Amino acid sequence: MVQGVLPVLSLYVLKVLVDRIAAGLATSQPLAAFREIIFWLLLAAAAMLAADVCRSLASWAAKAHGELVQDYVSDLLHAKSVEVDLEYYENAQFYNALHRAQEQAAWRPMLILTAVVQAGQNGIALLAMTGLLLSLHWLMAILLVATAMPGLLVRLKYARELYVKQREWTKPERRAEYLHTLLIGPVAAKEIRLFNLGDFFRERFRELRRHIREEKLDLARKRSLAELSTQAGATLAVYAGLGFVAYRTLRGAVTLGGLVMYYQAFQRAQASLWALLVSLAELYEHSLFLNDLNQFLSLPRTVPEPELEGHKGGEELQDEETAAEGLPGHRTKRPQAQTRNAGLLFENVTFTYPRCAHAVLRDINLKIRPGETIALVGENGAGKTTLVKLLCRLYDPTHGRITLNGVDLRSIPVVELRKQISVLFQDFTRYNLTACENIALGNVDLLPRSGLSPHQPPASTRTQGGTNSLSTLDSQLFTAAQRADAHEVISRLPKGYETTLGRQFEEGEELSVGEWQKVALARAFLRPASVVVLDEPTSALDPIAEHMVLKRFCELLEGRLGIIISHRLSTVTQVDRIFVLREGRIAESGCHQELVQRGGLYARLFETQAERYR
Repeated sequence: MVQGVLPVLSLYVLKVLVDRIAAGLATSQPLAAFREIIFWLLLAAAAMLAADVCRSLASWAAKAHGELVQDYVSDLLHAKSVEVDLEYYENAQFYNALHRAQEQAAWRPMLILTAVVQAGQNGIALLAMTGLLLSLHWLMAILLVATAMPGLLVRLKYARELYVKQREWTKPERRAEYLHTLLIGPVAAKEIRLFNLGDFFRERFRELRRHIREEKLDLARKRSLAELSTQAGATLAVYAGLGFVAYRTLRGAVTLGGLVMYYQAFQRAQASLWALLVSLAELYEHSLFLNDLNQFLSLPRTVPEPELEGHKGGEELQDEETAAEGLPGHRTKRPQAQTRNAGLLFENVTFTYPRCAHAVLRDINLKIRPGETIALVGENGAGKTTLVKLLCRLYDPTHGRITLNGVDLRSIPVVELRKQISVLFQDFTRYNLTACENIALGNVDLLPRSGLSPHQPPASTRTQGGTNSLSTLDSQLFTAAQRADAHEVISRLPKGYETTLGRQFEEGEELSVGEWQKVALARAFLRPASVVVLDEPTSALDPIAEHMVLKRFCELLEGRLGIIISHRLSTVTQVDRIFVLREGRIAESGCHQELVQRGGLYARLFETQAERYR
């Protein structure tokens, strides 16, 4: 507000100064009027200093607002990205929406805030300048508005065209971003060098960027030419206004100071009006792009939360098999009386992925009793991992239902259900955090609520005196690491459990695939869950390590439900029952010996693998 009013004050002071100087020159003693001129000079300097202070404060405020808004919008994106269901991450259209939202979120909100502030400031300045011009003649105000409107129409037109084009550029920009990540990231670094793929990917990236760049420059050229024509008209209007004021001055209607004031007032009013219209056009442009952010933030849930009245409560879910028996600090609740529905039950479950023509699972019926460990085996694409996704409610069945202790999973709040399930997926995540934090992520309640830091592990996990001593390591973490055969791996690291894993940060230590898998296993073992699922848990382990991990896993599962998915049938010979999936159906079930004697699909798969060791 102050910045909007100060220019009028400055112009008035300038008018008085010019008039006083002109009057002094007309007298026989011009220096006698200098004392009065000094006062107006000081007033002009004070106005200029006030404007400088306001600009400095406005710059700081804009930076502070921009940082706050950017962090807030980033938090909105993070919250929504975590909230949306897995289905979206397996949908290319979601990645288009996410790309557009992320691309604009970093700077659009800050520009919106800036545009709002500038529109307010320029609006105040425009009102003040317009009032000043109206005191001269109403034609000045008409000329002012008439020269600014074409520029506004041009900006609105090209803002819309840019928005439409930006949506068309989403796909090629995503592809270019993917190629950029391949070229500079560690994921494909080995193969790019081994197969000499660098030039191939670089050429594809250059071609995509060339196409996008040419279209952007063409649009920018058209916009610049259109804006040049409108700006030329505005420039001519300034000098037309000057001619009008000069004419009035020569006729004696305006003083020399008035000539300077009105001329600059017209210039500044035109600049304020133009800036106001630009701010409004930018707000229109930003609002178009914010549609992408709003569309992303309004994505609906595909796995709905249950109605409160339909929720059975935590008591039924947390019965005999909810305990993490075998880990210190967790006690197993023993059943008073088991119901016929106790355990995990799949009833006539059929599932088809969205935008997929055929069902991945068909009429699945199986029951896992409390304390029982089962295995899911079968060829690739048989539906083994999909069953786990349904169990975790990453998706809901297309038909049929899944119950845990007699309670339909859809009637259990998603967060509460997932607390009772611990899963080690085949494509587990390698977190570039400390070894301690990598394990503790299996139960985030063990971590400080202030957040994770690879350099500041929880106090209870810090080693003493910088050694690898584990005397103060939390017993739950220690036990989980031992059960997964990860303790020996971690103990060899320079800072033990405080060592940052991975190479993305300073002093990070990289592990082999098998060692990473042991750390991930420890994370799964730490979670106090009633159902434990291991998806290819030993695919990267040697036979000795595999035997030790599976033995400890069976010990850990006492009183809990265990599910193992594996292609290595040596992994599943000791489980209670084996379910063989084929083309989305359960083809066979039974223990290892029964299935081998039956001579069916399992027997053929087992015999094929066993031949490799003869």
